[in-house]
Amino acid sequence: MTYKIISLVAFSFLLFACKKTTNVNLVDSPDTGQLKYKIVDYAGLGVPEVTVLLYKADHLLHINFLNPERAAARLKTDQNGVAAFSELSPDNYLIIADSAMSNRMTYKIREHIQVVAGIVKEKETKASDFSASLNLTIISKRDHRTPVNNFRIAAVTADPATFTGDLNELVNNSAVRGITNAQGFVTLKIPSEITCFLVFYNGDRAFFAPYPTYSFYRLENKARYSTSLYVDAFN
Repeated sequence: MTYKIISLVAFSFLLFACKKTTNVNLVDSPDTGQLKYKIVDYAGLGVPEVTVLLYKADHLLHINFLNPERAAARLKTDQNGVAAFSELSPDNYLIIADSAMSNRMTYKIREHIQVVAGIVKEKETKASDFSASLNLTIISKRDHRTPVNNFRIAAVTADPATFTGDLNELVNNSAVRGITNAQGFVTLKIPSEITCFLVFYNGDRAFFAPYPTYSFYRLENKARYSTSLYVDAFN
């Protein structure tokens, strides 16, 4: 009899424990859902103070541009990079975050997510995943044939038409840099949906890629774009 009572108590405890663990993923209201959206940098650390906007997918069918005032919800990420949304109606949402910094570069986050009633959905997103590949082949202007090797290139977001600061400092602060190989080829992984300009540099000398060549790029997420640039090699 004692054995049966102990077994029954143990079973009741396990049943209670299982329910408690399951209920961690349930929200207070069965008619709404929650979303814990975390933005991390290239090292996996949370990115704080990023404004995250949620737009209902059906709302996007009736507009030509995204007005922040029409967002279904808006929050800033906390010190851990988390934006915790509550009381969201079940729906498909577009997530937009325009100012996520990772490795000294700004990234635009655009992705869809579904919110389900009664569920806390957790999603972690790496800002630098929203990038595009820019494949460049650098060729000498002198004969339009010879590849230029050991040529240094950086991608920046400063507009050469309005930039008045120290260009060398801008290059040093850029996290997107590369050096051409023997075939004059280099790949730069640049933030997507953001206009990036190219800077050529060597030691203490730096200059924007000359206009009107293909000196600036705005590529879609995950895009791969290849082109050739004809330049004067450094003396």
